[in-house]
Amino acid sequence: MLKLNKIATNISWLTLEKAIRIITFFFVGSYVIRYLGPEKFGILSLILTILSIFSVFSSWGIRGILVKKLAESQSNTSIILFNSFFITISFSLLFLIIFIIFTYFYSTSIEEDIFLLFFISSFALLFTFNEVISAYFESKINIKPITKIVVFANLLISAIKIIFLINESPLIYFVILIPVESLVIALFSVYVITKKINIFRFIKIDFKILKNFVYLGLPLAFASLVNILNMRIDQFMIINLLDFSQLGIYSAGVRISELFFIIPTALTASYFPKYVRAHNSKEYDLLKEMTSVLFIYSILSFIFVYFFGSLFINILFGNEYLKSAEILKILIFSTFFISFSLVNGKWLLKYEKTKIILYRVMISSLVNIILNYFLINLYGLNGAAYATIISYFVLFMLILIDKDGFKVLKTQIESIKIKFLIKTLKIM
Repeated sequence: MLKLNKIATNISWLTLEKAIRIITFFFVGSYVIRYLGPEKFGILSLILTILSIFSVFSSWGIRGILVKKLAESQSNTSIILFNSFFITISFSLLFLIIFIIFTYFYSTSIEEDIFLLFFISSFALLFTFNEVISAYFESKINIKPITKIVVFANLLISAIKIIFLINESPLIYFVILIPVESLVIALFSVYVITKKINIFRFIKIDFKILKNFVYLGLPLAFASLVNILNMRIDQFMIINLLDFSQLGIYSAGVRISELFFIIPTALTASYFPKYVRAHNSKEYDLLKEMTSVLFIYSILSFIFVYFFGSLFINILFGNEYLKSAEILKILIFSTFFISFSLVNGKWLLKYEKTKIILYRVMISSLVNIILNYFLINLYGLNGAAYATIISYFVLFMLILIDKDGFKVLKTQIESIKIKFLIKTLKIM
């Protein structure tokens, strides 16, 4: 019961943080999008997309594994954390240099003078060690300290954005805020974790731990990379097949749709430490519970967007972005498959089936790339949204790659039967 209370508290804090992020998006972020217009917002979206890709390798994809290791071990916490910091900081420096070189040539290839914007944003990569600190608190099922910091940083950056909007500042000012927000979170996160544990108690590079993290993290890093490409490849295809203005319109719809992915991500993250310790029938009971809750949530999200999506887009972004409403109504359907994939992805992570995670993300991304090429040419921006939904369905079904995947899939399908859904509603 105590563990359930901790999970409920964790979910409450994560939900609060995401709720505040949503509110600041509606009252500040939407005005930034409206102020910049489709073309400049398209440029900003491209910068954030490429930055997110490099961030994956900067953190080496070890967050999930780190949560698992910390949840299992109580005695080696300081050593594990120190070596995790060593890995993430080392890779951050390496991929900062690679990012700068890549974006220099990429800016030249698309004939846009935006390299300075890329260069400024690149410094956010220096602070990917925040993932290590978040993983520590996540493993303790105590996300409250980090949540407070993220909320503070979000409110601070939102306040600065309001000042920029009032002063009609250029795009570069908004790009500067990308590394500034990461810096604020990093400073306070380091302060909070050093109050909880002396991470420098054992300043020792343990090659066994490093080797284990590098070995397990590599497939996860590639899987995370391919997953981001899977989520963002449509935007790359749009910029190559269409233009920045069309990318801005599409990205606005994507931004709103991604708000609905917050709850599935928060819920599965909060359940994971408990799920790691569950065995036999309890393990599959938790799979059912997570899947049924997220299925109900996905239905409610779909209904809400179907009836109010167009109104929201018009109020938030204005007439320039009306096409974004169509994109949103298509993309919201992917909430079902993303939720289910997050759940069975936790099962794969529990048993350290990192290669399976990589294979299924690679296959679904390849499907997405092929579909984007054909469907964008046939249906324009709507085609990109169709390709995304299909690729997420493929990602969900590829749990069958694993020999035990059918049992997991069967468990998830059973959890969306009317009888079990009614039971879940009663518990909720």
